[in-house]
Amino acid sequence: MGWYLFYIALSDQNDAEDPPIMRRLETVPGMRSFLLETWRNGSEAELECPQDGDLMDSEWAESAMEMRNGRFVYKEPGIWCFVLPGLFVELYPQDPEVRDIVLEWLKSTFGNGQDNLQCNALFTLNRMKVRSEEINELRIQCLFENDNAEDSANAAKGLALMQTESGFDAMLEWLTEDEHRRNRRIANTPHVLEAMVSYGARVVPHAQRVRDVAKNLGLIAKEGETISRPAGYNIFPNVGHKYRTQQALRSLNLLERRYPELVSIKANEEELEDIPLVVPDFPDSIPVVQKLSD
Repeated sequence: MGWYLFYIALSDQNDAEDPPIMRRLETVPGMRSFLLETWRNGSEAELECPQDGDLMDSEWAESAMEMRNGRFVYKEPGIWCFVLPGLFVELYPQDPEVRDIVLEWLKSTFGNGQDNLQCNALFTLNRMKVRSEEINELRIQCLFENDNAEDSANAAKGLALMQTESGFDAMLEWLTEDEHRRNRRIANTPHVLEAMVSYGARVVPHAQRVRDVAKNLGLIAKEGETISRPAGYNIFPNVGHKYRTQQALRSLNLLERRYPELVSIKANEEELEDIPLVVPDFPDSIPVVQKLSD
C-alpha cells in the first residue's frame, strides 16, 4: 500500500513518455470502508503520530519502521500516521468524511502545535483540490513568508488552482518585491510565472513585467542555447528553473497572440477589471472548508 501511494502521488508528475498503469484501487468494493475502519482502529489503539519536530525522531522512527528485503518500510504506527492519510487523499479526494480526517491529521501532525495548517500541508491540500478563502490566504502567506522552494512551489500551484483575483494580485506583488533575495527568487520565480500564466488573459497586460523579471534573474535562454527538460523536472522544485521559465514564456507568447487587444492595455488601467478569470471546473460536490482552526 505504501509503494502504491508513492506511485500514484507521482503519476501526474511522471517524466517518462509512457503513461503509468493505474490500478484504480478506489473502485475495489469495500476498499473505502476497509481503510476508514483501519484508521478508526488505529485511533482507538491510541497509535501516536509524531508532532512536527519529532518527525525524524530516532525513537519514533525505530518503532514505526522495519527492514524488509533490504529496505526500510513503515509498520504500525507509521502506516496509520502517513500511509493511510496519503491513500485517502489519492483515492477519495472529494469525499467529505475523508477530507475531514485528512485536515485534522494535517493540523495535528504538521501544525507546529498550534492546531492549524502550515505551509508543509500545501501539497496535500492541492492534491485534494481544497478551495476556500482560508486556504487561499494560507497559500498567499506561504508564498511571501516561506523561503522553502517546495512550499513556495506548492503555494503557487494552489493559487493557480484557485484562480482568484487576490491570488493573482499576490503573485504579481511577489514578482517585483524583495529583488535582492536573488537565490530565493531564482528557485521560486519559475513556479510563480507558471501559475500566473495559467490565469490566461489576466496576465497579458503584465507580460513585459514578467519578461523583465525573468531576464533580470538570468532565467531566459541565451541566443543559441538549447534547454532540455531535465530528469525529475516535475518532482523536485529546484530542478529545471530555465526550462520551466521558457515553458511559461512560450505560453505567454501564445496568450498575447490570442488576446492582441490586451497587449496595449497598461497594467494600472481600469480596463483590467473587464478581463475575466478562468474559473476552474470543479465538481459541485467538493465542499468548501469553512473553518480550519479553533
